[in-house]
Amino acid sequence: MLDVTPEPADILADDPAARWRATPLGTRRDPFTGYREREEHRFVAPGEADRPGRRMTAPPVHALVTAYDAHALRGIAWSDGTPIARADVSVDDGRWQPAELEPGTGRWGLTRWHVPWSPGPGTHDVAVRATDAAGRTQPERPAPNLGGFADHAVHRVTLRVD
Repeated sequence: MLDVTPEPADILADDPAARWRATPLGTRRDPFTGYREREEHRFVAPGEADRPGRRMTAPPVHALVTAYDAHALRGIAWSDGTPIARADVSVDDGRWQPAELEPGTGRWGLTRWHVPWSPGPGTHDVAVRATDAAGRTQPERPAPNLGGFADHAVHRVTLRVD
């Protein structure tokens, strides 16, 4: 068996495409609590609070949102190492409005964004696009490819507000 726990020199900090070096497997009495296992590679149990700001999950998809309350849509953007210059959000095919960016976490890291949102009742279609410092903006539709890889088109999600 192999353990893919990295040694510090084996990965670049905040690299979403980090490469891992396999080393002989050791045994553990406790669950491994590395960042990915603790924060990303996990399911949220019923009744357990999820962390805000992962992808476009704030408010979480299928969450109960009360109409007319002030909320924030939150998400993350990343690129090929070029800094993220802006993120824009459109609700119900409306105009694109700029989101506020938080400082990025490094060249290969994530840039968090958020935008205030005060929804009315009903179903809302939300779209998000990012633009990097080289001026490249996510396309409206993905480029066709057989494997479905490299789908970097505008991210869309439907939210229902009661």
